Amino acid sequence: LTLLETDAVEYDYAAAAAREPAVIAGNLPYQITGLLLRKVTDVPGGLLRALLMVQAEVADRVCAGPGQRERAALSALLQARVEPRVILRLAPTALAPPPKVRSAVLELVPRAEPLFADLEARAFDDAVKAAFVGRRKTIRNSLIAASRQPAARVEGLLAAAGIDPGKRAQQLENAALVSLARAAAADSNWSWQAPGRR
Repeated sequence: LTLLETDAVEYDYAAAAAREPAVIAGNLPYQITGLLLRKVTDVPGGLLRALLMVQAEVADRVCAGPGQRERAALSALLQARVEPRVILRLAPTALAPPPKVRSAVLELVPRAEPLFADLEARAFDDAVKAAFVGRRKTIRNSLIAASRQPAARVEGLLAAAGIDPGKRAQQLENAALVSLARAAAADSNWSWQAPGRR
């Protein structure tokens, strides 16, 4: 056992997993849960699995599939990298002192390769974040708001990706979001940044 007193956000999980197969376990503080989940799931190879206690609502968001109310950008970003499942739910009374929220233990098992393996991770992540920029907006309107591109260009991108512009991001399968990222990557003139700020 090697005990390190260090910042969990700054720790190099990839380097640790490269030395020997790793299982990451922990009880994540709410304020940095999303950040730590992203760091853990970005470990390339060497990670056997992660077992993490988080707020129940975060666990539900991570595992939410298309059409579920809890589905968000975090759902798609993580599911493209790992296969998540809730393996335990805890009432506040299971902990001392009892927190004001319910908790759950997530198991994250890395995919053999990310769903976006043919793309740079940044290309996929940017597309997902843009798609989910407005929860109640259609995918068309979310992408217009996120990219500040003309409607016709956004509609062309969606057509190239085979996505119905009237759907919301929460309704899309992970494969559709990968197709969106591919279409954007294939368009040499496309940028997720507003024109003039590239």
